[in-house]
Amino acid sequence: MKSYILFDALINPDRTSSFVASAKELIRFFNIDAISIKGLKADVGNELQGVNAKAFYLRNAYNLALASKEGRDILCIENSSYNSLSITKEALIANETLKNEISKKLETLNLKLSLDVSIFTLEEILRDDIGFSNILGKIKHPFSDFRVALFQGTSTCRAEKYTDTSIAESLLTLLRTDLVHFECAYESDGYEVLDANPLLAKKLAGKAMLDMFDTASDFIIAKDARSFVMFDTHQKDIEKVVGREIGLATLTLPQVLLMGLGVTDQKTLGLNTHTIRATLI
Repeated sequence: MKSYILFDALINPDRTSSFVASAKELIRFFNIDAISIKGLKADVGNELQGVNAKAFYLRNAYNLALASKEGRDILCIENSSYNSLSITKEALIANETLKNEISKKLETLNLKLSLDVSIFTLEEILRDDIGFSNILGKIKHPFSDFRVALFQGTSTCRAEKYTDTSIAESLLTLLRTDLVHFECAYESDGYEVLDANPLLAKKLAGKAMLDMFDTASDFIIAKDARSFVMFDTHQKDIEKVVGREIGLATLTLPQVLLMGLGVTDQKTLGLNTHTIRATLI
């Protein structure tokens, strides 16, 4: 099995700790060799790319260099950080001038740029390193009684050329979930305009949430930390904006997988940190 650095420096860490807690437990459960290291630059989302592209590339190249120094690939547990790292690596491979400029700046920080580091999603590791049949054999509590809305968001569209976006659906199929089909699955969660226009952000998030709510979803699975922030942390404000009560819990894929594997402790799952509490256990 390969060795990885766990990219746990997520956007809004005070609100997305459940992503990290559940991912670490799932990694422990399957004995995946993924370690946390100090010094990672926290993901800021690819919005920075449009404001200051070189700062965006330098920030992510710094993390690639740290991974190379450890002799490990990077394991991402959500879409935003995966997108940022993948976009940066692609840009540096394509642009020799940019690569040299970033490399020189890293040298002043005693780091060497390396584009040999591979970037993986946790879903890819579960499919390729652990195997679907192995996971299926360990499932104790199927989700066959639940209608689940898998929100991909615009971030998945950005990442689609880098990875297989169907893996999450395959994992949920192992749990026998009733996956709900809804129109806004790939639309904006509103996060990228939250600071500039909070009202618009909540309207966008509200449109997606009402779409999921009106298809009788029991809960949402968010693949991006930003979607989680919008749907969980801001849900009460979103309800005020759209003029309707929603009350949908938002979970991460690792949380749902862990529950299917028999893990029930709220703190271990990270459910104790959610604003909208899940009542699935």
